Amino acid sequence: MPSPYTSIMPFPQRPLLTTCGPALPRSLSFSHHASPLQTATLHDPPPAYNHTTSVPPSDRQKDTYRVRSLSISRHPSHVGHRQNNFGLLWTTIIVVVPIMGFTATVVACVFAYRLASSQRGSLVQLPTSKYDNRFLLVNFSATRLGLIASFSSTAAPLLLGSLMWLWHIPTAHCVGMHSFQESVEELPTPRQLGLLLGLLAGSFDGLRKYILYKATKRRASEPRILTKSAHMMVLSIFLSGMIFFADTAVHTFTSTVVFSQYTGHKTPEFAFGRGIVSECVNFNRTANAGLPCTVLSDSSVGTNILARNTGEIIALEWNTSTKNSMWTVEDPALSHGDLILFMPQTTSIPADLDFTATTVGVSTQCRPMTKSCNTRLSDGATLDDMYAIFNCTDNFRGVLGAPPSVSNETMEWTHTDSATPNFNVKSDRNFQYAYFSNPQLTNIYNSIGGDATNGDSSSQLALSDSELINPVHIATAGLIPLQNGPAGTSLGKDPEMLLIGGSFVAYTLNCTVTSYDVQYIWTSGRIHNITYTPTKDGSILELAHGIQAVGVPSLSSAQSLAMLSNSSNALARSFANSHSIDSLTLIGSVLAPRANLGEATRKNLLVTKLSTIAFILLVGSNTLFIILACVLATRAWMVRNSQTMNLMARLSVEGVVAAAFEDSDQKRRSFVSEVHELFEEREIRNGSRRVGLVRSHSGGHKFTTLAGQL
Repeated sequence: MPSPYTSIMPFPQRPLLTTCGPALPRSLSFSHHASPLQTATLHDPPPAYNHTTSVPPSDRQKDTYRVRSLSISRHPSHVGHRQNNFGLLWTTIIVVVPIMGFTATVVACVFAYRLASSQRGSLVQLPTSKYDNRFLLVNFSATRLGLIASFSSTAAPLLLGSLMWLWHIPTAHCVGMHSFQESVEELPTPRQLGLLLGLLAGSFDGLRKYILYKATKRRASEPRILTKSAHMMVLSIFLSGMIFFADTAVHTFTSTVVFSQYTGHKTPEFAFGRGIVSECVNFNRTANAGLPCTVLSDSSVGTNILARNTGEIIALEWNTSTKNSMWTVEDPALSHGDLILFMPQTTSIPADLDFTATTVGVSTQCRPMTKSCNTRLSDGATLDDMYAIFNCTDNFRGVLGAPPSVSNETMEWTHTDSATPNFNVKSDRNFQYAYFSNPQLTNIYNSIGGDATNGDSSSQLALSDSELINPVHIATAGLIPLQNGPAGTSLGKDPEMLLIGGSFVAYTLNCTVTSYDVQYIWTSGRIHNITYTPTKDGSILELAHGIQAVGVPSLSSAQSLAMLSNSSNALARSFANSHSIDSLTLIGSVLAPRANLGEATRKNLLVTKLSTIAFILLVGSNTLFIILACVLATRAWMVRNSQTMNLMARLSVEGVVAAAFEDSDQKRRSFVSEVHELFEEREIRNGSRRVGLVRSHSGGHKFTTLAGQL
């Protein structure tokens, strides 16, 4: 039989991170009429509490009791009941450890395998637009990294209920505090209690019901524990959403790219540069009839002229050389022709080798000058009697279409007739050229010392190496047929072309030929960072000019390729590039390998390119989730004790069910630390009552209990 005296169990005091109301003192004494909140009697109150009550005899016969005094000991924990912290410890671990572990793993993988985006070796600095600070380069599988990152976005929503369970413990503590202090406004109504239990369970549907409740006009004032629980639910959902969004961003902006690592060589091992062979260094051109070392014109060949390396010249001309090759470099600064480089045969370069080397380059720049040369047709009754006449300067004039007439008094290297000036080469009727030392085409560039007055090659008059010039100017004139189709039609209408009978056009060009000392970097099978400067004198260019000036080999093949153009400018550019190739072919025949200036071995890696913003967002959102989990766990551990866990068991769906359906007063009122202790099923199993719904007289349904079957 319950005692007629009211026994009020004081709520244990622990510091809280949130306010549940005024703090209780260590000892408390008060006197007032007990409210219904104070009439719950706990059997066998714990010995840690000392209660002294004095009730008038007349009042003992009533249902209302007066509390005269209440003394709270300094050690309010429930002695005799052992705390079971396994559930709290387990929840703390699964909330904090997985997300923390996934985050630490991702961060460790990124920074342990990160590659410096500026790592390009000592040879070349490539543009860093692909590898700037917006991205992290990680030498780790993109698939595995994305999989590890996705674990947190998968786990975070699943841990929502556990977060709210940690929030549940201090919430139960607050309810006990407010109940003890009779803070009625801080306690929920029955309806609000249902909403609170739904939120504490981490239910999305519970949050939906709370939002609908907030929109209800006729409702009771809302206690702070309900509002804060809703806010905590929203915050937990928001952080879980942030993690999901960050993980999506990581997957979206993560890709696999090729990254090159370099290992520099202290001493170059290869010779892919090119320089003049030793035989041509300080070569005596005077003893070689004024000709450069690319040809032999001494007593060993008699009256003939022989190229020093005929086989390599032919192989380079047809691009079949096994040792060398020529590359075309386009540069906006060279607007009328490209730069042609002399390069090693790329098949001989190791695929993983990058190097810096020097070589030789030639660029010819050509412009049409047909109008300025007063190019016109001669008088004649028929096309057979008509010729294209041009008159650029006194030293460059002639008749195209008329066959050359070689004078017996002239040397073999110059073809002249009454219409062709000395030192002009006209090897056939449709093509003529000459070299000059000035762009005005007035001064013939006679580097080999030819003397037209005595009909001999006065080699003693050949220019010394210091007198050779760079650049050299060349003037050309030609007569070409028009090709069929739009290109030929367009070329015939060009104002810088002289149309003859609808089938031929005549033209003249003013060109500048320059040789260059070139330094370049070869990396990833391509040429990078080219720097070129004109050679200090004309000795390199003379290797080609010296033999071209005598008509060997003929440059008319360059005209044949140029005729496929559709405009005068295109024709001029085509001839310019062909002339550069012809010149470099002759020069290249006497070029030998030179040691590389620098070398590095390149190792190409497939690495992960990770968005820096996405990575920071993922780590940041995970960190916020971990901080929230740690705060909630800390609050739960600070208030946890047997009394709090008893309150938590009561303030749950199971606790409310036990209060509604368990008839045992002992079960409903006695101290418990676990929810399952509230039910008689623990002892009698199948003999427990069964809960059902039956139809009521008013047409609805109500709960009922039925005896269980043993």
